[in-house]
Amino acid sequence: MKKIKTLCGTTALSLLKLVSQGDRLAFWELWLLYDDYLSRCCLKWMGGNQTDAEEALSLVKLKAWEKLPKYAEKITNLKPWLTRMTYNLCLDLHRQRKRNIMAIESIETVGGEESFAYCHHSPESAILHSELRMLIYIITKNLSSRLRSPFILHFYQGIPYPDIAQKLGISQDNVYKRIQEARKILQPQLKKYLSGIDNSFSLLSLKEEDIINNFYQDVKCLSSTNFEQINYEVTAISLEKICWVKGADSLGLEFNVQLISKKKPIRQEQKIKTLLKYVKQYPSGWKKRLELADLLYERGNWEQAIKEYRQVIQQQPQLINVCVKLSKILELMKRQAEAIQIYEKALKSCNNLASEHHIKGLIAVCKNQKDIAIKAFDLATSLEPENSAHWLALGQVQIQMKNEMAALKAFEEILLLHPDDLIALINSYDALLILGNFQEAEIILSKLAKLYPDEYLVLKRQLINRLQLKLVFEEEGKHTKKMVTAIVKLAPYSADAHQLKAQYYHLRKDKIKAVAVLAEFTKQYPNNPQGWEYLEQCLQE
Repeated sequence: MKKIKTLCGTTALSLLKLVSQGDRLAFWELWLLYDDYLSRCCLKWMGGNQTDAEEALSLVKLKAWEKLPKYAEKITNLKPWLTRMTYNLCLDLHRQRKRNIMAIESIETVGGEESFAYCHHSPESAILHSELRMLIYIITKNLSSRLRSPFILHFYQGIPYPDIAQKLGISQDNVYKRIQEARKILQPQLKKYLSGIDNSFSLLSLKEEDIINNFYQDVKCLSSTNFEQINYEVTAISLEKICWVKGADSLGLEFNVQLISKKKPIRQEQKIKTLLKYVKQYPSGWKKRLELADLLYERGNWEQAIKEYRQVIQQQPQLINVCVKLSKILELMKRQAEAIQIYEKALKSCNNLASEHHIKGLIAVCKNQKDIAIKAFDLATSLEPENSAHWLALGQVQIQMKNEMAALKAFEEILLLHPDDLIALINSYDALLILGNFQEAEIILSKLAKLYPDEYLVLKRQLINRLQLKLVFEEEGKHTKKMVTAIVKLAPYSADAHQLKAQYYHLRKDKIKAVAVLAEFTKQYPNNPQGWEYLEQCLQE
């Protein structure tokens, strides 16, 4: 076989020399050497359609007749030269017939509901799709990871937006925006290529099999790699002293925590009972268990929630935000060593560099290494400036370091992304008060009151402001009293809420009622040290 190929090659070179000298008979002898091979190529690349293949072969023959005498002296290997010409001509035929359809399928679909992997509507379009896959592999390599990851997951894996959002730890809106941004970058290059304006991609010189294999290795790697970003709501878990739920630390002392949750507490007890039965019946499942853990967390059943979160992480260690949430809870319960262990486990399965820096910052906070934490969160913001979680974490540490101006700048970055964000507005308000910028603080509080009139965090600050102004008599006093009633109703086991109620009576010169409020609270919640502290202060006033 090798000897036959060598003879064929020698014959071709001899005939090429004659063709270059204008010998047309030599051309036909040369053509016959490759006629069967090129016929099979045309049949394959025209989707198995015999008529189209014959048409393509005729056109190749005419083009070779025209071009070969001109380039014969420069050609060292005729077979690849003819193959490339045949391939390109078949593509040209597909472009002429399918250009408009393919423009819709391959450009408008980038951002629609279908994947490039499933765009074959007819056999004859297969070859153009094959080249498009190679082209898209090349140009998507130039996309940034924040755009490339959701794009590939959606269009090559067929993963829907909600699942991509969960995998990457971002909102569905963010997934959609990133895919649209990637689409805008890719569209001009695809349009040029499909219209024939840009033929700069030497795709035939590359091995299609190698390109596609490399691409799908990338897709496989991306599917199994954890690019999860730190979630904003998880970062917003903070010790607020006043809240809807109570917890207890390792010593059994009670405290109150402000939970950040978009869900309304509707029929939670019934949902918890249903989920408990489900996880007992299907212990290997993790999604329902995670839902159960979240509900237990929101209800304040933290010990049980911790147990469920641990089981989820054991089954799904790549769920970074679950790890962060569990660690945050452990921190609030003064169990820093356990929190650090969970953070360190999360680091091992994290392949998002910004998330890595964020988690390292959280570990530093647990170790009371605030300077290291600030540097880590700073790096995270530089890598993912659009992720509010990094700015919030940075601002929170700056507040702890009493760098209110730096904290304010971090919160402002969040507000540039989300102007009505509750947590950023609250933190900005607090920082402005510390800095003595009362006028700007008042503007923010007014905005908060309009946006979130029934939100506990807002009511608390409004009430503090009114008590500082001593608005406790006549009509203003009635309005203040309504706010006192509302805040205690929102947080019935909050020491701070009852302290504000006691302060209201104290300003009205009714010390007996003020003391009675706190005495009753300490009786109901004897393990809450803050309640006893407030009672002692009230007795001394």
